[in-house]
Amino acid sequence: GNEFLGRYRENVKTVSNVISPFVLEGACRFYDYGESFSSDLFFHEDEPTEHLNQFGRRKLAEILASKMIQTLECN
Repeated sequence: GNEFLGRYRENVKTVSNVISPFVLEGACRFYDYGESFSSDLFFHEDEPTEHLNQFGRRKLAEILASKMIQTLECN
């Protein structure tokens, strides 16, 4: 529920803050897709965990491939 979502967002912010110096110098990139997937893209629709089903995995792969292509085109 809302408590979980609040904690999740706090955790993402913490990770983002820790790695931000590396992101700023171009050593890495940070993407948060934690709230980008609907429950039907997880193994258990009523219990979205970190385990994406084949459709969720495909969507994530497409997103990441697109980001990689953009990165390569900029370099």
